[in-house]
Amino acid sequence: MLTRAYWITPDGQILDVGDRKHINLIVDNPPQFGESAEAINTLYNENREPMGFEGKAREIIMRRVITRGFVRIRQQRNQWMIQLRELTPTTESHLCQWATSQVGKGDQFANIVIDQLGVSRNRRIKATLDSLVRKRWTR
Repeated sequence: MLTRAYWITPDGQILDVGDRKHINLIVDNPPQFGESAEAINTLYNENREPMGFEGKAREIIMRRVITRGFVRIRQQRNQWMIQLRELTPTTESHLCQWATSQVGKGDQFANIVIDQLGVSRNRRIKATLDSLVRKRWTR
């Protein structure tokens, strides 16, 4: 099954990950994600992991990028997983824009799980693609 994956930048630009992994986009263009090649190399070396490996270094880098306001989106089986720092009016608008771009590309009623990494209560929100387009989901 072909999976789809995206980054949404803090200013709302939708980046299609394509057939790659989220970490590969960061490693290939660190400044676009607020990182430096040196910092990424250091983290991978400290954790004794090959560059781009999906281990501890990747987890740290992804969390830092998401903390800076990037939104990570990945389709898994019959649902979408979205990771973001916090659902704000700005990120809601970006998610609506992304969801609208997905209409006609699959199941418009696909389940979506939004995981807010920067909040301690009500971290997880469930929605559907259609509810994001219509800006009607349960908080």
